[in-house]
Amino acid sequence: MIRSLSFLSPGNFPDDDPYAGLEDTLRLFELGEQLGFDGAWIRQRHLEHGVSAGAVFLAAAAQRTQRVQLGTAVIPIGYESPFRLAEDLSTADVLSRGRLQVGLSAGRPPHLDLMGPLVFDGDWRSYDFSHGRIARLIHSARRGARGRPGPRLAPGRGSGAVTGRAYGAVPGHRQVLGPRAYLLLICPGNRLLIQSR
Repeated sequence: MIRSLSFLSPGNFPDDDPYAGLEDTLRLFELGEQLGFDGAWIRQRHLEHGVSAGAVFLAAAAQRTQRVQLGTAVIPIGYESPFRLAEDLSTADVLSRGRLQVGLSAGRPPHLDLMGPLVFDGDWRSYDFSHGRIARLIHSARRGARGRPGPRLAPGRGSGAVTGRAYGAVPGHRQVLGPRAYLLLICPGNRLLIQSR
């Protein structure tokens, strides 16, 4: 028996009218909730005609939905600052009242030869694009004013699965990734699932 049903959209838009495409995708999220879907997920990509900022889009979707879980499938973390992405995701999580589900991918990001000089300061060829960037995001999401330790991970279900808590506070008393937030992490060669309990 299927207990949960979600849908995924790339949030495509035409060259000459990105607003119309993004608005259509927000309406799709509203309709999905009305039809009873449990989750609405956005695909984040760069250099494509679709959503390039998953956290920003989901913050907007949170204002137009009440119940449906909102997710990213996936955010390639290679182009992101783990700390800043943790802040952006935490803001979206707060605005959604804890309905955020985060999917991340690690590894060398696509189009790196083209985008590397635009995204990174210095020589990006020496950057570590491994799942360590995801661990830094989790660390940023967990640490803060209360001085919580880094993530405690334990074996989960399935090959290569790992579970653990992914919440905490950042300096200034702001909640980061609420206790119901989910993190789905996909790394080259294996898949990790970080899920709060």
